[in-house]
Amino acid sequence: MKYLRIVSISLASIIISLILLMALAVPAMAQTVSLSSTSGVVGTSVSVTGSGFTPSVAFHIHFAFGTIFESVTSGTVTAGGTINAAFNVTPAPTGSYIVRVETSGTNFANATFTVVPGITLDKASAYVGDQLIVTGTGFMASRAITIRFDTAAITTAASNASGSFTGTFTIPAAVASSHTVTATDNSNSASASFSVLSSVSLSPTSGIPDTVVTVSGNGFRASRTIVITYNGTTIATTPSSVATGTTGSFSATFRVPTTANRSPVVTATDGLYSASAIFQVLATTSVTPTSGGAGTRVTVNGSGFLANQRITLAWDGTNISTTPSTITSTSTGTFTATFNVPTSPGGTHVLRASDGTNATTLNFVVLTNLAISPASGPVGGNITINGTGYGASRPVEIEFDNSPITTIPTEANGSFTASISTPASATGNHTIRVSDGTYSASATFATTPRIEISRTSGQINASVNILGTGFGARRPITVRFGNVTVKTATSDANGSFSDKFEVPELDIGNYTVSASDGASSATAIFDITVSVGLSASTGSVGTSITITGKGFRGTITIKYDDTVVASTTADASGGFSATFNAPPSIHGIHGITASDATQTLRTTFTMESQPPPAPVLSVPEEGATVGSKATFEWQPVADPSGVSYTLQIALDAAFQQTVLNKPNLPTTRYTLDKTEELPALRDNAAYYWRVRAIDGASNASNWSAIRAFTVSVFPDWAKYTLIGMGALLVLALVFWIGIRVGRGGAKA
Repeated sequence: MKYLRIVSISLASIIISLILLMALAVPAMAQTVSLSSTSGVVGTSVSVTGSGFTPSVAFHIHFAFGTIFESVTSGTVTAGGTINAAFNVTPAPTGSYIVRVETSGTNFANATFTVVPGITLDKASAYVGDQLIVTGTGFMASRAITIRFDTAAITTAASNASGSFTGTFTIPAAVASSHTVTATDNSNSASASFSVLSSVSLSPTSGIPDTVVTVSGNGFRASRTIVITYNGTTIATTPSSVATGTTGSFSATFRVPTTANRSPVVTATDGLYSASAIFQVLATTSVTPTSGGAGTRVTVNGSGFLANQRITLAWDGTNISTTPSTITSTSTGTFTATFNVPTSPGGTHVLRASDGTNATTLNFVVLTNLAISPASGPVGGNITINGTGYGASRPVEIEFDNSPITTIPTEANGSFTASISTPASATGNHTIRVSDGTYSASATFATTPRIEISRTSGQINASVNILGTGFGARRPITVRFGNVTVKTATSDANGSFSDKFEVPELDIGNYTVSASDGASSATAIFDITVSVGLSASTGSVGTSITITGKGFRGTITIKYDDTVVASTTADASGGFSATFNAPPSIHGIHGITASDATQTLRTTFTMESQPPPAPVLSVPEEGATVGSKATFEWQPVADPSGVSYTLQIALDAAFQQTVLNKPNLPTTRYTLDKTEELPALRDNAAYYWRVRAIDGASNASNWSAIRAFTVSVFPDWAKYTLIGMGALLVLALVFWIGIRVGRGGAKA
């Protein structure tokens, strides 16, 4: 077995050696390559054909062999030792480059490929004004590149290390034809063709009727007449005749007509080339005026709406009533309507018009408005203030000549109604201002003079109070009763005055009471119906009073308060006179009336209020002891109304414990009666007494000085009994002594 293995190995070695010797003995074949193109721009696809290569092994195609721009494409040699492959020329500067095809370092073949400059455009045609991107390859590395449109240099770029660049420029005005774009690095250049297209542009591209639109054209033939149509109809332009320049451009303007078409086509043509653009007609509305207060009549004009359509107007989203009540657009999409501004808060509000498809909005500014009624009047008169256009539900302050009067809230619609009394103010114009802090408005109010008198009828000599307002400030005021000046006064800073006057002696009837400051005046009417007068308006009890009167009839009854004090009869002229004495009555004012069968006239008499002097006490003297029925005396007091006296006795000097109060004593002496007896007090305590005077008018004097006295412990009856008994005892003693003496004499 071992021998057989050795033999097998030996035979195998011999066979392998023979094969290798045979292979080495075959002569080597030469490698060749050919290129489908030996020059071209970057990106060119080059086919490579090769032969004489080792069959079925990998091959590599090296473009720009040995340079930094080298790129490799790989494949497999066919069984026949041939190569059929392709590669794309990768970026490299202009020049010749080795293309090497190899399977190993000793099995290769070379060819040469020349890179030439080339450019490409991102679009083959475009409009004037468009952006054009130029891409270049195969130029010299890191060189400045000049790009020309036709012959005009239009921009520059810079090539990179591989000779490539990118440049961008705006297509200039040029006629409609083919144009050449060229790039050069001053040594090499490349070109490409570009076509300029005809175009028109509109500015603006949308708008309302009557908008001025500029139509610009480019890419037309040079120096040709341009016809412009709007929606298929030639339209008037400015200038009236439009022509292109040497670069095929033109510009003109026209006004957008009112038509039903909302997307008309604007077309420009030079007879050969034409271009179009669409103009969007917008709906529009205008209002006259653009601002105003509530109730302002506003006219709305609309255009650019759909033809023959129902138009609705809305104020802040709520439809409003208009004239006509139903708005319909015309055949050209226009309409006209009017409405009254609704009561709304002040500021900007939105008015919207719609045909169901198209809508417009515009702003209307509601202004603050103030109305007062009346516009003039006297102080104290009522002024009604109506305001609109204020903030919603805001407090507003009302001022009269910058002085706050009151504050009230507005309604949700910014309106309010208030009523104020005209404050004290001089005659003339004054400013009423109402403000909510943001919105304010003013109105002018004219204060007029007025007088008020405390009575409008009465008798001669009656006192009448007069109040005047609305006169000139700090002016002398003359008050006249008929033609008689009865008072002069001076108004204050607000034109007001207050005074009084007496009715002068004039006949019965109506008279004008006037007050004047020389520039302004006011009047009132006073009716002298009847009159009475007193000979004395003040006095004491018993004062003789003569009352006279006018305007009476028949029997006249005179009363002092409610007491009849006299009566008389009116004479033929209605006059009378009667005299009476003032009866006892309390001090102060008392009414004296004169009455006939139909009327009563009252006047007043003032009873004197001077109290009499305090009485001076006589007996008992200070500290005296008196009997239980003591007698009290004091000095008399004089008074025009006559006096009476009040006696008081008390257990204390403060008269907190009064034991006797005796009023209306007509004389200055009083003796206690049996019911008023004073008992002797324990420990011989004192009583106190005082007196005061009260006149017929009930005026009380001060109390007199206070005196103390004591009451004997023996009652008068006991004292008198003891005295009587003592007297009897004395008589008995005398009688007894007499008897004794007599008996003695007899014995003798």
